[in-house]
Amino acid sequence: MSEMISGLHGLMREKKFELIDGLLKTDINESSSVDSIVCVLRATFSARDVISSWYSISQKAKNWISAKGYSPERVLAGLG
Repeated sequence: MSEMISGLHGLMREKKFELIDGLLKTDINESSSVDSIVCVLRATFSARDVISSWYSISQKAKNWISAKGYSPERVLAGLG
C-alpha cells in the first residue's frame, strides 16, 4: 500500500491528474479490496476537484464497500 500511496503522491506532485484519472477508472472497481479503494480515495482526496472521475468513483465505492459487508459511512469517514 505504501508504494501505491507514494506513486499517487508523486503523480500529484507532477500534476499528472489525467493519468491518475485513468488509473481510477481502470484500476479501482468492485473487485478491488476495501483497503485499496480507501487508500486510493484518501491519497487523491486533496486533488479531487481536478481528477474528473474522483467523485463518481467515490460514489461507486460506497456501493462496492457496502456489498462487501462494511459501512461506507464509517470506512470513508471524512471523504464527503
